[in-house]
Amino acid sequence: HEIGHALAARRYGNDSYIVLHGFGGWTIIPNARLSRDQDIWVSFAGPLASFLLGGLAYALGKLVHTEYPGFYTFISMMIFVNIFWTFVNLLPVLPLDGGQIFRGLMGPSRLPVTCVIGGVVAILVALFAIKIQSMYLAVLFGYFAWINFSNGTTEGGVMKR
Repeated sequence: HEIGHALAARRYGNDSYIVLHGFGGWTIIPNARLSRDQDIWVSFAGPLASFLLGGLAYALGKLVHTEYPGFYTFISMMIFVNIFWTFVNLLPVLPLDGGQIFRGLMGPSRLPVTCVIGGVVAILVALFAIKIQSMYLAVLFGYFAWINFSNGTTEGGVMKR
């Protein structure tokens, strides 16, 4: 996923590097020089890479026949992480990629509106997560709601590359 962001940034002439941590990673583009359209494409390149990897995992699961059950567990996890979580990541909630894309589409003058919409979506996802008893997802999207509502009038923090 992060390699998609990094390669797209480099495609547009920017240096980039990836920092991995316990909950995934982050692509850093120091001194980014991207137009609004390029920024949107860099944001979308990560999810695109994930969808491609999930599709490859699905195809591999269909093509390879083995008695080793660990293989199918691995394939199932690859599909789940690269398909399900990528759809979640494309929600219009900052700091997710979908939120970055939405911010780019709305433009800098509409950042407060972008954050309100992102905050409302985050609250709805958190409430749904509580209903299905997914506390991790509820806490994560509760945090995202806080980020959106508390940073809706600034260009700083986690919302800007």
